[in-house]
Amino acid sequence: MPQNYKITHSTLDMLEPQTLEAWKIWNQTKNHGFLFHTPEYILNTNQTRQKDVHLFFVWDNGLLVGLALFLILPIPLKCQLGEVPLLEFNFRRVYLLGESPHLPDELSVYDSIFQTLLSLRDQFELIYLEAVRLNSFFWQYIQTRHLIRSRFLLYTPFGEMQHPLIQFPATYEEYLKKFSVKSRYNLTRELKKFQAAGEVELIEVTTLEQAKNFAELATQISHKTYQYNLLGLGIRNQTEFQARLCFLAQYGWLRSYLLKFNGIACSFLIGYQDAENYYYMDVGYDPEYSKYGVGKMLLLLALQRMFLSNPPKYFDFGMSGGGHKDFFANFSYQDITVFLFSKRPYPLLGYWIYKSLFTLTDVIKWVLERLAIKNTVKRIIRRLSRLTKIFKRF
Repeated sequence: MPQNYKITHSTLDMLEPQTLEAWKIWNQTKNHGFLFHTPEYILNTNQTRQKDVHLFFVWDNGLLVGLALFLILPIPLKCQLGEVPLLEFNFRRVYLLGESPHLPDELSVYDSIFQTLLSLRDQFELIYLEAVRLNSFFWQYIQTRHLIRSRFLLYTPFGEMQHPLIQFPATYEEYLKKFSVKSRYNLTRELKKFQAAGEVELIEVTTLEQAKNFAELATQISHKTYQYNLLGLGIRNQTEFQARLCFLAQYGWLRSYLLKFNGIACSFLIGYQDAENYYYMDVGYDPEYSKYGVGKMLLLLALQRMFLSNPPKYFDFGMSGGGHKDFFANFSYQDITVFLFSKRPYPLLGYWIYKSLFTLTDVIKWVLERLAIKNTVKRIIRRLSRLTKIFKRF
């Protein structure tokens, strides 16, 4: 029989002190101190948009038992062909903060929350749900509930994906057993070859004093990457980035890494750590050092350091696998990223164009793979992105 929960709704700027205190206690005692649901983190990262953060609290006889956080943010829907942007729609999105809601598995709870979101429907075109676990009540609710399917068009462009993690064993030696004998040999050989080529220095960044220099060097590297020059990703604002790092350092959550080769910063890993988990947020490397595999070497050296001091329970690579993530992971679960387009003319136009270009990209990839030239074309596009940056200077 369903329980009679009470659901309250507030924006961050209108949050009552007693609710804030209950939230702090609940997150620490019942939610394992999960960083992305920590009140201090939410307040700091949304200082200028508190009225756009919607908080839903679930109470049982006066005790807080669940939480869901949403942020309404103007983020364009970028329609692109492969890695080449073609056009964008000025969408306002509802983001679910913290990947999943921590709620009782009750239809009435979810219905109440989504009915409130629907009352705000004129404020957004799209609900974006990142990395929803396939075995969760939430995913079943989204797929089957008439309340959702009647008002939104559900689209999952990337399909089911593996969410890779490292479940830390007691020792680094035990972790290495996940690799085959050949892979362990190759890892050791690659690292020795890299160290023999020049002076290698790994810097762990955890303090306020380190944050400023790290922000400057990581930004310089990020601006050399194709992700920055072609996809509009990477570190866009050094001042904001540095402020974020300093805040994280103040609370003991900052744990990032910088790799130097012959005294020159060549690769970085931005990461945070809470009571249980390490979060792999972003990486970048200078393309001039790609022949040394500096991204892979940085990750290997960072893992060695973690096993020596304050190892997390899990190293979370975030949504989607591939490349180094799959290689180093020893555990995974399935998740899916969900777009819920509001069934109104403008959002639906964006959906059809976005989906058409996404489908066309898949067809082109298939053709290029059949012709065995996919990697060549990808390299050309990424080199052109670097040339575009050079020409912009003149």
